[in-house]
Amino acid sequence: MQLAVLGVGGAGGRVAARLAAAESEDRPYVATVAAFDTDPEAIADLDVPQERRHAFGTTSRSTGDA
Repeated sequence: MQLAVLGVGGAGGRVAARLAAAESEDRPYVATVAAFDTDPEAIADLDVPQERRHAFGTTSRSTGDA
């Protein structure tokens, strides 16, 4: 059995990257890994293939004006 590992947010992305890095070559268990985050800088630092890093959402803060 192999897993598709999806990391969401900063912590989720780091966990996904660590799981992929820790797998054994003689017994791989990660079929694919992807990371999703709203912070482009944080996602750029992950040890996840570039094509599997996805930035989404807005990174600007609300001013509270409605």
